[in-house]
Amino acid sequence: MKKSEKQRYILKLMVIALNEAIKKERIDLNGRSENNQQEKKYRYQELVIAGRRTIINWFDAGHDELRISVWWDYQPEMMPTWRKKYIHDCEPTTATPQVARRFFRHILGACGSCYFERKTGKFIIGGEGEQFFEVYVNEDSVFCLNSIPAEEPQGYSTHGWINE
Repeated sequence: MKKSEKQRYILKLMVIALNEAIKKERIDLNGRSENNQQEKKYRYQELVIAGRRTIINWFDAGHDELRISVWWDYQPEMMPTWRKKYIHDCEPTTATPQVARRFFRHILGACGSCYFERKTGKFIIGGEGEQFFEVYVNEDSVFCLNSIPAEEPQGYSTHGWINE
């Protein structure tokens, strides 16, 4: 699968998850980074996209930016190893699940992360088709991902660059 295809799938999931977090007032588009860098908070919300458990998590990266990640079709109970009993102890607040990437195919349909600018504008940082990192898309999920209807961003842009 091409990088551009993976980016497109993650963008679709990110917009849906971000819209939901904004609507439920979990993420504030006008929020500011906290002055005390020691108290940065990791937060997350569970939701359902296309009938699949989805996690959106975010972290205040400073300078009024958030690192936002989406994990779609997240099923930690499908972990096939002895680690299964430990995966439930980890809160879903990191860019990717805290297991070796080789296990992603068992527990994830797709995941990806981006940085979100709130100071100079409201947008996902990066050029179109190059906004996301830590991208994973399970080949078996493509059919389902294609069937998910796209949403329009609510109050932000899907790409942009910081101009200070």
